[in-house]
Amino acid sequence: MDRRIETCVNEIWSTYDKGNSGFLDMREMRAFIKSQLAKMGLEGEIPEALLDMCFQAFDKDGSGTVTRDEMRVYLKQMMTATKDKKSEQSTSPSPIARPPPQKQTFTTFSGVV
Repeated sequence: MDRRIETCVNEIWSTYDKGNSGFLDMREMRAFIKSQLAKMGLEGEIPEALLDMCFQAFDKDGSGTVTRDEMRVYLKQMMTATKDKKSEQSTSPSPIARPPPQKQTFTTFSGVV
């Protein structure tokens, strides 16, 4: 798993660390978060509050930037959670018993985004 995480971190940094600073600032992280949400099928404008909340989930030390170590920790947590979820699904009696995945949207005060 560690090799996969390191590969992911390297790919993220080569794509989003535009200033080659060694960390991702808020603007770079927003681009990363938006691209990941789009890959999950989330469409439309993403509320700023959600982007801020996502950024804070990565920025554990509150520095205003995300380090490679913070990204590694986050990715490891996500991979572990995904692995656990797959294990739970494999113990389900039948795939037919699980409802199909739903397309996700965001609801804001101005309607569905």
